[in-house]
Amino acid sequence: RSLAAYASSTSYFVIIAPDTPHADLDDTCDLGTYQRRMWCRAEQVCHSMRNGTEGMYLFVGAGSPLTPVGSDFFRESLHVFNGELTC
Repeated sequence: RSLAAYASSTSYFVIIAPDTPHADLDDTCDLGTYQRRMWCRAEQVCHSMRNGTEGMYLFVGAGSPLTPVGSDFFRESLHVFNGELTC
């Protein structure tokens, strides 16, 4: 019943983060904005603590392959409380 429980109980974790215009702001949401968000980092860490990173993948849009999460990308996720929080 929580983000942590759900993220840790899945067998696979797929981050879907194509370049998309934000509905309310003059901004683009993408893999970079996903990775800066505190809650997105938290769900990655919750999944990896129970399952490791082998079942974690990235998808950034049409024409791009589904790729395994690399250690360089995941390393940033470990800094959960340095992530951005929005209302």
